[in-house]
Parts: sequence; C-alpha cells; structure tokens
Amino acid sequence: MWNKCEDVCAGEEEVKAKGEKYLPKPSGMETEQYQSYKARAEFFNATGRTLEGLHGMLFAKKPIINIDKKYEEFLENVDGEGNSLNNFVSDCTYSTLMLGYGGVLVDAPQSEGIRSKKEAEINNIVPFMTFYKAQDIFDVRSSVVGRQRVLSFVKLREYKEEQSKTNDFLVEKKEVYRVLSLDENGNYYQRVFNKQGQLESTFYSTKNGQYLKEIPFFPLPAQRATKPILLDLVNVNLAWYRKSADLENGA
Repeated sequence: MWNKCEDVCAGEEEVKAKGEKYLPKPSGMETEQYQSYKARAEFFNATGRTLEGLHGMLFAKKPIINIDKKYEEFLENVDGEGNSLNNFVSDCTYSTLMLGYGGVLVDAPQSEGIRSKKEAEINNIVPFMTFYKAQDIFDVRSSVVGRQRVLSFVKLREYKEEQSKTNDFLVEKKEVYRVLSLDENGNYYQRVFNKQGQLESTFYSTKNGQYLKEIPFFPLPAQRATKPILLDLVNVNLAWYRKSADLENGA
C-alpha cells in the first residue's frame, strides 16, 4: 500500500508506467489495443495535489527553533548531506504525510581514538540524522525498563552505493539491514547485515566515553499507523482512472 501511495502521488506518468498493476487489461484485448486503452484514460492527480496542499499548510510559516547558540552551526547540515534542519524536517513531513509512517535515526561516525571535541570537529565526527520511509522500517519493538517503556529493537533497510568492480561508470546499490538493539546490560549497539543475513559489522555508540542507554530512533508518528492517511483518496483516484479508461474506450 505504501508503494501504491507513492506511485499515485507521483502522478499520471508513474501510474501509467505500472501498466496492468493499476489498469487491468480487459479480457481478449491485444497488447497494442491495451496501450491505446491506457493512453486514452485520464488520470487526475487529486491525491498528489492534496498532499502538496497539506504539506504547504504545515510549512506556511517558518518553524521556530529554540537551541543553544553553540549548536546553531549544525543546523545547516543535519544529515551529513548538506540539508538544513528546515529542509530535513520538510522532507520527513512530506513522506510521512504520504505514507503515514517514517522514522529518524540520530547517529554519528565511528570515533575510535577521538578524545576531544576539537579532534572530533577536525575529523568531521559530528552527529547526523537519517530519515527512513515506511517501506524501510521492518520492525520496531519496545519493552518495559523499570517503569518506562522504551525502544528495544529496530530493524531498518538501507541502500549503500558502491563503485562497480567491472565498470568505472556504474554505481551499484547494495541492500543492507541495520539492526538497533539493547544488550543484556542495557547498552545500545548496532549490527549491519547483508541481504543474505550475514553479519558484516557490530559496534557500540558512546557519548563522553559512556555507552548510550537508549536507542536514538524516533518513529513518526510515535504509534505506527495501520494505514496511510491518504490511502482512501488513493483508492478513489485509481477507481476514477479505471472508469475513465472504460468510458473513453466506449466513446
């Protein structure tokens, strides 16, 4: 259902490119006839326009950010890819409105041997945020520690870009899984597995030399939605598209 929401919000070209997934071919219709049948159909992207409107209403006013001045410089690049906090939050909100779910992981590069803040800055060892859309959040579990419910297990999918070993002009995407857990002592650690389930790396995250005691992952919203808020409109939009194809075919 998430992919369907993405396709419909992307618009007519994406929906028609998926062919029979969204517009079944009538019985007995030849392939060439089906292509004409699909081309004549009208797809009005009411869902995408609704999404744009909702997003625009939320960001009609610039967000107010209250933060210590010593951290302000980090707001210009919160994800390590040059995106400001405003842009990052805008992208997270857009995806979460469309799909109904997402999450943000706060992480930092490995810093073995780094002993001071100055060394960390010189070596660009600074925290960053990563957004995961609904399709890439495979599992989120919580448990009660003391009298508080906390995250205890999160499984995320990522795609790592690697230079092809056989073609200098080709960059290949490698699917990996990042698992966030708490060990038996309540210390936060990460494991990275390849697509085949083989463990590639394990590492603990620390702050000021101490292990973190919480998983710094923030689901959006906090409770996983049972379905995207736009799903009903998506289904109506696709129904209109199929009806349009039949009407144009009979004209």
